[in-house]
Amino acid sequence: MKSALHHAYEGMKCQVIYLSVEATNIPARKLYESCGFRVWGTKPYALNVSGKLYPLYHMSLILNN
Repeated sequence: MKSALHHAYEGMKCQVIYLSVEATNIPARKLYESCGFRVWGTKPYALNVSGKLYPLYHMSLILNN
């Protein structure tokens, strides 16, 4: 993950990265948060898996700090 973020900043000159993660996927959310991503919004009922609906958290990381 750190390598991908470094490439995004240094190689691709990205300033912000956005992602979405399924709200109950705690390990993934903790990984993103450990890299500096912060939740900025929730989209309820965004993901349909076999008829069950799940919310998504929208997250972002500002790279130019």
